[in-house]
Amino acid sequence: MGVAALVLGLIALVMFWTALLGVVLGVLAVVFGVVGYRRVRRGEATNGWMALTGAITGFIGLALSTAVIAATVAFLNSDEVDDFRDCMRNADTSSESQECVDDLRDRYW
Repeated sequence: MGVAALVLGLIALVMFWTALLGVVLGVLAVVFGVVGYRRVRRGEATNGWMALTGAITGFIGLALSTAVIAATVAFLNSDEVDDFRDCMRNADTSSESQECVDDLRDRYW
């Protein structure tokens, strides 16, 4: 359990930006880490540091993925994106569509 928690936690930490993988692997790492650490406390396993490290890295990956999801939802619900959608709906030509894209880019960069 400790090895599985450590591997899943490290992958969740590296892949947090994919959101879904970060959340799923982070939760699995925390669960395996807690189960593994409980086994160590009962004397059934000896890799407590792996289980604990896996749970911690899994939790960090989970937290970072949650932050990415929250930032994405906030961005998609912003007034700038609503203005962009309206602009694209009203654009009749490709040059007008490009102006919408340029306007959104200028607002954020």
